[in-house]
Amino acid sequence: MKALVWVAVVGVLLAGTGCGGPKDSADETPPPRSYQLRGTVRQISDPGAANAQVWIHHEAVPDFVGIDGKVQPMQAMTMPFSVSDPLDISSLTPGTKVAFELTVNWSAGEPGLITAIETLPEDTVLAFETAD
Repeated sequence: MKALVWVAVVGVLLAGTGCGGPKDSADETPPPRSYQLRGTVRQISDPGAANAQVWIHHEAVPDFVGIDGKVQPMQAMTMPFSVSDPLDISSLTPGTKVAFELTVNWSAGEPGLITAIETLPEDTVLAFETAD
């Protein structure tokens, strides 16, 4: 009996997601969106290069929108971010606390890009709890 109920539930879910026919993937891509984030710099690679990256342990992003256009909360984590040219990151060092703007454009070749960054006071308290 449990197996029959499970099959019915899965069938209903699949029927709901399968209706409507194929869509053009460009129609599903959400528009560019910017997020104001804070975190701690962990590493900087190629600081003077056009392809510089900054590894930042950032706070949770509860309203992050994924490539499918749905809100997918992002937990606090350390990850690399590309830096917009000509943004100057020469003063950043590991341990520096920062506030930054992350612009996400899923249609671009580099979907996540730091477009602004500023140093925060050393005594700034950051909250690295989850996005839940």
